[in-house]
Amino acid sequence: MLAGWFTVGWATVSAIPLAVIAVGLLIASLRGRTAGLIGPGVFLSLVTAALAVTGLTGTEGYGEQAWHPATVAEVQPGYVLNGGQGTVDLSAVRPEAGKSLAVDVEVKAGHAQVILPAEANYQVSCSANAGRVDCLGASGEGWRTERTVTDTDNSDVGTIVLDVHVGAGYAEVTQHG
Repeated sequence: MLAGWFTVGWATVSAIPLAVIAVGLLIASLRGRTAGLIGPGVFLSLVTAALAVTGLTGTEGYGEQAWHPATVAEVQPGYVLNGGQGTVDLSAVRPEAGKSLAVDVEVKAGHAQVILPAEANYQVSCSANAGRVDCLGASGEGWRTERTVTDTDNSDVGTIVLDVHVGAGYAEVTQHG
């Protein structure tokens, strides 16, 4: 009956009681009594805003997670973690010359870390709705921060096309070695 309820974003879940409080404030203001609902309204507004920035959904995908693919075939197209630290170690992956490998990494709240091989061509984009990014030395922090770094000078290997995103937290890409 309630299947799929927790697949909606937590911001939506938080917005429902916020809407109820808003209606209550409207009705209470017509009666001249609003003081009792202002505190909960402010609190739920802040919680809803924080949840909207992160985009958290569901009840799974929290904690520490590390992925270590050893070959191109083992690499997943996307790695997602709701909250915590997600590490994707691509240091053993070598795409064939002339080919590209696309990988998306998303941590909605926390730390997303990706390790690239030392000898790699790459097109890397790091972004954070709120937080910090360090994209192979190109760093920044604040709201809606994004950095892009490209190096495709090595004709002996393929290109890793990487998109790393955090809702709120720290997006980091480094090279092995």
